Formats: sequence, structure tokens, C-alpha cells
Amino acid sequence: MVANFLSLLLSLVLALLCIAIPWGTRQVKTWQVIVVFVIALVLWVLGAAFSLGWYPWTNIVDVLVAVGAGMLLGRVIPAKFWPFLIFLLVMSILDVTQVVLTAHPSTTVAPNASVPAGQLYANFFLQLPWGKYGIGIFDLLILAAIGVYWRRRNGEFLVAFAGIAIGLIVAYTILYAVPGITLPLIPLLMLGWLCSTGMYRYRKQPADAKLSA
Repeated sequence: MVANFLSLLLSLVLALLCIAIPWGTRQVKTWQVIVVFVIALVLWVLGAAFSLGWYPWTNIVDVLVAVGAGMLLGRVIPAKFWPFLIFLLVMSILDVTQVVLTAHPSTTVAPNASVPAGQLYANFFLQLPWGKYGIGIFDLLILAAIGVYWRRRNGEFLVAFAGIAIGLIVAYTILYAVPGITLPLIPLLMLGWLCSTGMYRYRKQPADAKLSA
């Protein structure tokens, strides 16, 4: 239970970072984001192709690629409810499909066993005292895209993060209740985004009522 809780805290910190970056880089031009993303993508492709398991430095490349792609997608997709919901639905379906197709019976892995280089480039990975921690780069991509969405909607940062926090808490509750399960995270991030949308509309109602009065 302690390990699960600590992993949840780490996921919340990563989510906070991925959502905060779009707010902190609002003055950065799209072409500048593209340059950073392309450089990181080249390093990512070369590292994966040559199986360069340079842990923990691979995490830096993973974050740059994921957040860069998420920021670009967030700037391209209209900052409206239905277009972004469709985007999240498509990503959720792909995530569930990937989990179903790659699911296999759990096997016992030694705590000090090395991680294949391919997994280092597919996940943000940390070897911690309480065990191994990993979150997919596409999950980080979604978090960054959600951050851009709310910034473009002039939403509150805390509202954006609160919804994602709810989604992550639900995810880790399921992981704790069903040990060994392989859980697609993007559908739960979509749930968090919907929670943020509900909070956003609820907080917006009093302001709209004052304007109409």
C-alpha cells in the first residue's frame, strides 16, 4: 500500500509538471516548440534504434518528446469540448487496444533485473527503493495536451490539475484493489478531464448569471 501511495504521489508530480509547462511557455512560438520536439525526437529514435539504455537520461528525452508532441497537438486541436473529447476518445480506444493486444500473464521479475532499452524509450521509468515506476510517454503527451487545452480556454490551473488528480487517484485505487492488472491510463485521464470540465462550467455559472443580471 505504501509503494502504491508513493507511486501515486510521483504520478501527481509528473502530471503537475506536464500541465504546468504549457502555462509557463505560453510566450514560446510554435516553431520553437517544433525545433525542440524534432531534436528530442531524433535523439529518441536513435536511442531506441541502437538500444542505448542510458538510464536515467532517457527520461529527459522521453519527457521532451511527450510534452513537445502534446503541446503541438494541444495547439492544433480546437480548444472546444467536442473536438478535444473526440481526440481523447480515439486515444483511449488506442490505449485499451494496445493493452489488450500486449497483455500477457504476469511473471516474477527480479527487483534488480535490467529493463530493456525499448521500454526505457516507451516509458518514463525510475528504479526506486520501493520498486520500479513507469508511466507511458503517451500518457505524458495527453497530460501536456490537456494543459494546453485549459490554457487556451483561459481555465484555472488548479481546476485543470484537480480533474487529472481525480483520474489518477481512481487509477491507483483500481491498481491497489486488483494487484497485477495492466491498466490503460488514458481513459482515466479522459475521466479527469471531464471532471475538470464539470468544475469549469460550475464555476463559470455565477459569472454568467451576473453578466445577464
